[in-house]
Amino acid sequence: MNKLNVFRTLLLLLFSLLVSCEEESDVIDPKQVGLWKYWDTSNGLTSNEIRAFKQDHNGIIWVGTYGGGVCRYDNGNWSSIRKINGLLNDTVFSIEEDLFGDIWIGTGYGINIISDGRIFKIDTIFYPDEFTLSLFSDSRGRMWIGTNWGIILYDYSKFYYAYFIDDGLYPIYSITEDNSGQIWFSTPGGAVGYSDKDESFHFIQMDDGLYSNNVHCIMQDSWGMLWFGHVEAERITRWNGNNFEFINLFNGYAYPNVFSMVEDHNRNIWFTTKNSGIICYDGVVPRTIGIKDGLKDYDIRCSMVDNEGSLWFGSDSLGIQIYIPE
Repeated sequence: MNKLNVFRTLLLLLFSLLVSCEEESDVIDPKQVGLWKYWDTSNGLTSNEIRAFKQDHNGIIWVGTYGGGVCRYDNGNWSSIRKINGLLNDTVFSIEEDLFGDIWIGTGYGINIISDGRIFKIDTIFYPDEFTLSLFSDSRGRMWIGTNWGIILYDYSKFYYAYFIDDGLYPIYSITEDNSGQIWFSTPGGAVGYSDKDESFHFIQMDDGLYSNNVHCIMQDSWGMLWFGHVEAERITRWNGNNFEFINLFNGYAYPNVFSMVEDHNRNIWFTTKNSGIICYDGVVPRTIGIKDGLKDYDIRCSMVDNEGSLWFGSDSLGIQIYIPE
């Protein structure tokens, strides 16, 4: 083999090696997964105290803040809506989209509805010290309103009231719907379910199988299991409709006060806590996500999985932390 042929052979081998390495690096791009992104008042938010998330049908993300009104994230740009723009109050506890695509905002004093760029208000149905902690649009198009006094239902004809003050079942922290169409409410006195079959509320408490009566959030996973996140409890409750079981999320820091739960696109459950950061549960072992893992705050009040699968976490005092999972 002459020198020219040897040189050509070496070039071909080198080129093949480079192509092979390039293709291998494209299989898993470390620049695109396992990353954290952060938003706070230095780069777009009006407040670092986050209380609610909602992504609407157009992909726009709405963020409720404590004291900064509503922040709106659209195609990489932030804007805000505050009391000066027409909100009833700059403290926002809940956000929901109704069947018409209008955005409902639960504030410290009444509800605002954003429709076609206009801001409307609903404040005459509330007591002066009543505020909207939770909002949920169900599969029938009704809007459920959870307040610090109880439940209000709006069926687009009128408002209905169901107060649980005598039972100690208030405030209403969160509202969700299971696969059978039953509506669930989390309260400090237990979980409350509403069935359209008999148009009645029923209660689930410790005597029925819950680990604790203090329920702050409820979620049904993709397997059909109902999860009940407790405050001031050593464990959380999981229910398959027949049997209750308790899962220990203790991570060495403190017993978690679970404030929210979400399931990601890989069926992992993420629990946000008041004092223990974030706990990711893959069905086998709970894994703590803390400061050393990229989190900025151990007090995380709300969470959401966006359309792309990224996880949004709202801190009590340090803004939004977004995780792009592997």
